[in-house]
Amino acid sequence: MLLVDDEPALLFTLSQLLKSRGMEPVLARSAQEALGKLDGVDGVVTDYSMPGMDGVQLVQAVHERDESLPVVMLTAHGSERIAVRAMKSGAYEYVTKPFDIDELSLVLDRALFEQRIYPAVDIARSGTRKEEKLFAKEDVPRIHRLRRVLFDMKPNDAMMKLIDKLAKYPSNAAFLKAIDA
Repeated sequence: MLLVDDEPALLFTLSQLLKSRGMEPVLARSAQEALGKLDGVDGVVTDYSMPGMDGVQLVQAVHERDESLPVVMLTAHGSERIAVRAMKSGAYEYVTKPFDIDELSLVLDRALFEQRIYPAVDIARSGTRKEEKLFAKEDVPRIHRLRRVLFDMKPNDAMMKLIDKLAKYPSNAAFLKAIDA
């Protein structure tokens, strides 16, 4: 998980949170530095307010490179305008500072869960047209049903093991067949 903030204390706090949850943090003190560290990360947590490129601009730049990467925006600026701007730019979620550790952990779990269950599709934001390119037209309604069921659940170890198992299927069709079984 890539952590982006110009405040070293917050980077330290976030990195300790991720380490305590068994994740490997990658740290960047600016959005520009973060763009050079995207390879191999599962997601991004970024501050909104940073010198140079702000968090919204970073979300857009990240999604230009890999639209499937979930980006969680943190900010002390709790205005609706900023929240709407962040979400419209493609942020997975918006969390205000000071943040609740349990809330942020849940957001990160959900973001990673969504990315792992369906790596071929940007789960949070993909539309039917994108899915129709990846799946047979008759499979699209099943994909939507699967999303509603899975993403209303809190991820747990058993679910993550199932996801890992399903990810090994050689094709989308085999994956969907296994889900229906």
